[in-house]
Amino acid sequence: MSKFDVFYPVLDECLVFYGNMLDFENNKYDVIVQKDIPQLEAMLKTEQAMIMQSNALERHRIEIQNNLGYDGYTLLEMAEQSDGEDCEKLKGYRERLLKALYEIKSINSKSMELIETRLRTSEKRLEYSGYVQDMHTYDGTGTVSENNAGINKSLITKSV
Repeated sequence: MSKFDVFYPVLDECLVFYGNMLDFENNKYDVIVQKDIPQLEAMLKTEQAMIMQSNALERHRIEIQNNLGYDGYTLLEMAEQSDGEDCEKLKGYRERLLKALYEIKSINSKSMELIETRLRTSEKRLEYSGYVQDMHTYDGTGTVSENNAGINKSLITKSV
């Protein structure tokens, strides 16, 4: 019997959760591609619940890990201090968790890039339509950008 026998089920639960999260994120990306705003809004509510579930799962993992005497350790550090089968199992869990988290991060980045591109395109359309004079946008740091101020390129307002 290993001292990690109580810890492995928590790691299994994490793997299942992150697998479900990856499926969810892939579905969300598809919804973004399809421009299905009502479905996306519903998914964002579901995502909030998933984030709360993830936080609870992480707190539980940390609690079990602390109870085992590995407060603040990474899985790799835990593996390095373990022998034989435990060492290999912990390294395996680490690799699978890293892979799942990387895939989630990757699909999230694709989703954000698509949304940001569409937002910039919409802003440009508004800008060139002439309906927006003194349009203020925000850059990636949340700072107001006034480089669009005074633009009015509508054919209606131009003299011919």
